[in-house]
Amino acid sequence: MLTIHEETYPIVSIQFDQVATLADTKTYLARFAHWLAQKHQFGVIVHQSYAPESSQPDPDQIAAVHRLTMQWAKQHKAAISQFCVGLALVIDLPEIPPDRQRSSAKTITAIFGCPGQAFITCAAARQWIQQQL
Repeated sequence: MLTIHEETYPIVSIQFDQVATLADTKTYLARFAHWLAQKHQFGVIVHQSYAPESSQPDPDQIAAVHRLTMQWAKQHKAAISQFCVGLALVIDLPEIPPDRQRSSAKTITAIFGCPGQAFITCAAARQWIQQQL
């Protein structure tokens, strides 16, 4: 299930409960395109709550979500780099290993063209986005 919080725009947050579906990803990317069309700076917090280990995600669905996201980001990279001040990824872990922290930041920047960071709390992610604005 996908929940999008826009009430604190220009800081928006996306909550994926369980593994992101293709339909949820399409909805999220459509909203992202809407925020870009506003031509104002904004920041995005993406939080994905992971499913219990007993439910295995469909590898084909994961691949389709990845392909769609990569294609969309490539098409919109110029606008993202102009208007999105940052993409904060909230990871459900007690702590983020330093190498994962660095790789997350590099990956987000490479894919989306905006600064990115990984966090373990939504509060820390929001604080970082506020500093970017």
